[in-house]
Amino acid sequence: MKRAALLLRCSTNIQDYNRQKLELEKVASRFKLKVAKVFGEHVTGKDDIRKGNRKSVDELIDACENDEIDVVLISEVSRLTRNFLYGVTLVDKFNRDYSIPIYFRDKRKWTIDVETGEVNLEFEKELRKAFEQAEEELASIRFRMASGKRDSAGLGQWFAGIPPFGYTRQKNGYLVKNEYAPIVKEMFDKYLEEGQALITTTRYIYGKYPDIKKLKSIGNTKFILNNKAYTGRAEANIYDEIDKVTDTFYFDIPAIIDEETYNKVQKKLANNRTTTPYPKATKYLLQKLIKCSICGAFYTRLHSNKRDTVHFKCTSDKNSLTGCKSQVYLNERIVNPIIWNFVKEQLFYVGKMNVEQRLEAIAGENDNKSKAIEEQEALKISYKEQETKLTRLEDLYLDNDIDKNRYKERKSKIEKELSSIKAQMDRLTDRIRLSDFNIKRFNSTDFTEQYFKEVEADLEKQMKVLREYVKGIYPLYIDKVYCFLKVDTIEGMFNIFYEPRKAQQKCAYFIKDTLAQYHPDIRNFYTPNNTLLTDSDEVDAYYTLEEMKEICSKNGFEVRYRE
Repeated sequence: MKRAALLLRCSTNIQDYNRQKLELEKVASRFKLKVAKVFGEHVTGKDDIRKGNRKSVDELIDACENDEIDVVLISEVSRLTRNFLYGVTLVDKFNRDYSIPIYFRDKRKWTIDVETGEVNLEFEKELRKAFEQAEEELASIRFRMASGKRDSAGLGQWFAGIPPFGYTRQKNGYLVKNEYAPIVKEMFDKYLEEGQALITTTRYIYGKYPDIKKLKSIGNTKFILNNKAYTGRAEANIYDEIDKVTDTFYFDIPAIIDEETYNKVQKKLANNRTTTPYPKATKYLLQKLIKCSICGAFYTRLHSNKRDTVHFKCTSDKNSLTGCKSQVYLNERIVNPIIWNFVKEQLFYVGKMNVEQRLEAIAGENDNKSKAIEEQEALKISYKEQETKLTRLEDLYLDNDIDKNRYKERKSKIEKELSSIKAQMDRLTDRIRLSDFNIKRFNSTDFTEQYFKEVEADLEKQMKVLREYVKGIYPLYIDKVYCFLKVDTIEGMFNIFYEPRKAQQKCAYFIKDTLAQYHPDIRNFYTPNNTLLTDSDEVDAYYTLEEMKEICSKNGFEVRYRE
């Protein structure tokens, strides 16, 4: 017996929800299907897919991917969605990615023949029209609702939704809620007291009224203090679907606070340190450059008063729901000079070049850039050709001129080719960007000892130079001895490692990823072009960290630093 999933959807009426369920259970019985899953929720018809699928659709897709169902039953086309593009895409996904038939009760048709497994192409075309009609119907419903609201507004009748905290709703407007209105007034008065801020006001009010969870949030406190409706003048907005404009209407409601108190609060809020940026935000050299290797979040700069030290660490486990457990700390006094001296090492050699060498290098980079642009233009043409092929293939399939297996096979080949071309174009874009950077370097006569001394005396300039070369820093501990940094630069990825606990050494080692890649699972470096680094005859080789230290030292791949 095939397993069926019921997809239900209604806005507010629980009876409608139960009716859909009962009707689809009868359909399942008629087709001798076992109801294995029921997915459904109370949602509106607007289907704002920019915020993602409905929860029930996500759960349905998961069930398909986990092979928990064989068919899907839906009451009406509009119950799936009222968005044309989303509906067509979703049906195509179920037909071609999952090969799972959908039965629409209002159409009395399957998207896929349950016996032969063939896609019903004619019904696909019919569904396109049905989704288009559903979308037009939704626009019409919205327009009628907006017109009704405008009529109410014209008569001075309140039409908006949830009333502000401190009010209750009645037929033609809002009434003051006697048990909550005094709390609103107390909040305004408390905030105006000397020394009070949003956080202290929130703590005071919530501490006094702990049963009202709404008062726990600083955001809610700020929202209440900003809401002019409490002065007796409420506003509501209506969006015009036809002219694409928003109309604002004002209504008189009972006041809880006076205009003078409201204005005083707004003046204080405008100067509140939590609502205005700090005039001189703290800046530091590696700001927005260090990213967690586990969750990708930026590292936070933290100061320890007890030890009088500054370090970086990932704090996303406290600030979000990522659950990141990274324990990698970086001491600012060590990592700052390592990264800066590394960048200087990469840039400083340009300052030692004579005019002839610079011109030769610039000519070489211009040549590289021209070739990359030429290759990229050719790839753009190839990409468009493949896109055209894919469109023609889909048309053939929809017109039933090609069988399903042949369609999937050819589609897979085209998509792989598109992916390959896109990757090549991205690499060429990086190459062009690198050439531009190098041309700028070779044209510059700035990279001298004196230049770097001047830059180091100005944090803004130092940050600018650093960011022109470094795109990101990804730290991880190799073990308790070494600290390892993956440094993404304009010239590619570099591996930098050092021993933070060896206070006397003050030396870090670096090597480009194309020369040696670190494998944390075996704690070794792999060198694909070993003869470029050593005197060995071996084409490739594996090295421990201690061995790689010696190789880097012999090749000059090291930077000295002072804390």
